[in-house]
Order: sequence, then C-alpha cells, then structure tokens
Amino acid sequence: MAAIVQAALCASIFFMIGLRYRPFPDSRYKLSVSIMAWAACAITGMQCVSLVGRMVIEHDFADASWFNTAFYFLASVLVFRAKGNVARIIRVE
Repeated sequence: MAAIVQAALCASIFFMIGLRYRPFPDSRYKLSVSIMAWAACAITGMQCVSLVGRMVIEHDFADASWFNTAFYFLASVLVFRAKGNVARIIRVE
C-alpha cells in the first residue's frame, strides 16, 4: 500500500515541477534553484517509474517505507503550495 501512495506522490511532485511550473516574465534565473528543481524532478520521476515498473513487470509491490512516504507527502504539499516553483519553497533572494 505504501508503494502505491508513494508512487502517486512522486508523480504529483514530478508533474508540478516538471510540467506545470512556468516562470513569470520578470523572474530572474538562479542556477542553484534550477539545479535543485531539476534534481527534485528527476529523483521523484525515477522513483515513480521504479515503483510502478516493479508493480507492472514483476507483479509485486516494492518494499516502501511509510517514513519515506510521509516525507514525499510533505514535499508534495510544499510543491503544491508553491505551484511548482522551487524558489518559493526555499526562498532564495
């Protein structure tokens, strides 16, 4: 059960950061924030593919920790509140 919830949370984070976020026209480019956003998008996307792939190919649920699932839940809440803008999460000026 934790694997299904974790895959859904990872997919939501990946979708919000990677596909939904669009910068404002007057926003400044920050390399460190871009690297963090890329890493968060890549890691959650790979985690989702790993969990779903194991469920589909091997017909087995991965051993997912509820602590990791809780972390992904908190991360998804932050990403949804910031509408995919990683700079708003970490408040870099």
